[in-house]
Amino acid sequence: SDVEESIELPSIFPISDIPSPVFENSIFMSSLSKLSEKGSFHIPRPTFVDPNIYSEYF
Repeated sequence: SDVEESIELPSIFPISDIPSPVFENSIFMSSLSKLSEKGSFHIPRPTFVDPNIYSEYF
């Protein structure tokens, strides 16, 4: 049966500890603008991935 349960999420940190909205953060905004410096927007890809990270999956 579909019984609705309310699950209390743990509070990781109080909301008041978040200094400001992310889009008002100048460091974040400058890093966003660097993503489109080489023309079209691209998502940065890792240059190296440690294969041992995936050993438990394969």
